[in-house]
Amino acid sequence: MSLLQNKNFMLHWASTSTAQLGAYFTLVALPWLVLNQTQDDAFLMSVVMASFSLPHGFFILFGGALADRWSPLRVLLRSRQVAMLVMLALASCVYFQFTPIALLCLFGSVLGTLGAFGIPASQSILPSICKEEELGLANGIVMGTSQLAQIAGPLVAGWLIWLMRYLNQVDVTQYDASSLALAFLVDALLVLVSISLLYWIKIKPVISKPAGVFTLVFQGIQFCWLDKGIRLVLAYLILISFFMHGPLLAALPLIAKLHLGLTEAGYGTLYALIGVGTLIGAGIAIWLRPQPAQLGVYVLLGDLVSGGCLLSLGVISSTSSLVGLCLCLIGVATGFIMIAGTTWFQLRTPSEYMGRVMSVLMFCILGLMPLSGVIAGYFNQGYGVERVVMVAGSFIMACAFIGLCLPTVRRMGAIPAIELANDEQGLSERQASYV
Repeated sequence: MSLLQNKNFMLHWASTSTAQLGAYFTLVALPWLVLNQTQDDAFLMSVVMASFSLPHGFFILFGGALADRWSPLRVLLRSRQVAMLVMLALASCVYFQFTPIALLCLFGSVLGTLGAFGIPASQSILPSICKEEELGLANGIVMGTSQLAQIAGPLVAGWLIWLMRYLNQVDVTQYDASSLALAFLVDALLVLVSISLLYWIKIKPVISKPAGVFTLVFQGIQFCWLDKGIRLVLAYLILISFFMHGPLLAALPLIAKLHLGLTEAGYGTLYALIGVGTLIGAGIAIWLRPQPAQLGVYVLLGDLVSGGCLLSLGVISSTSSLVGLCLCLIGVATGFIMIAGTTWFQLRTPSEYMGRVMSVLMFCILGLMPLSGVIAGYFNQGYGVERVVMVAGSFIMACAFIGLCLPTVRRMGAIPAIELANDEQGLSERQASYV
């Protein structure tokens, strides 16, 4: 397979997977840290988690512009270098038990900002190191392996924290700073490994664009708006993501700790089931290779399944096996949509707009997640997690069903792409034709 003989691809694959494996150590340790410190306060937990994702909603647009202006590899390298130093500082604060909520929110904001620069840069590298006909497979391999990290990361992190508790002879109901600090330290060390791999990647240098970053961001948003297919897909993603990601992330730690009585190891195992499902979904997408005309139907059917599973979590939140099954099915739908959708965006987008379009895509998926998570945390505290996930799941199912009934939404992937002139003024000149 020529793709596996591509040195640049193999290095990018290994670097991305290593960094994402480390990220799940933090994802398991952080909510447990906050819940232990605040006597299971759902709202404060959602606020801290939102501080990590809030910068994605704003700075991720600038991350893509920087990748287009300078180099996606350069932006990714610098963001990970600083993130490693911040993670080491966070691990030290946790170990010495200096973790006020305000400080955790500060750490979250910095790491979230760095992630906002790194995510679109990482997604923009593949089209520059792979052939066009290999993009679908390349996305499948990278994202599929990332889901293996989502399986292994929470499992290893959860059981590592439990093992440290056992060795320190600390009861599961008590706070153990050293075990949680170790999880953050492992994240930092894995980021260091990913940085070392990035240094060996060789891609064509990017000619720095004379336009300012704000101008580049505006041009990227303008391109997405003028392309009717991209505009429709992004509008739908904003709606669904608001009711899916925030409520799920705010609900899962509470269901694991309060409803199922699980430890960090059990929570990590539960979270890993989403990764198992996502890996299966990614494999199905690689096998089926859905055409643009089929994309809308697949996305809508996937969201119908995800919404049904989210709704079901409110009914069966005290049964571990059924909760695990629902999370796995959500992962299957997510994995399929992620591979098929990302490949569709990459093939549809000119190379000079790649970083910015990937930024807008990530903004639509993640931009409102902090607000969604905080709102879900507030209602979790007042009305119970069961009602929140049931309402969110019902709304997602209703949107997906209405979309299946509308031909334009059902065939959103087949809408003709925008045609651009070769000159820098081409986008503006065609604005009137595509609005």
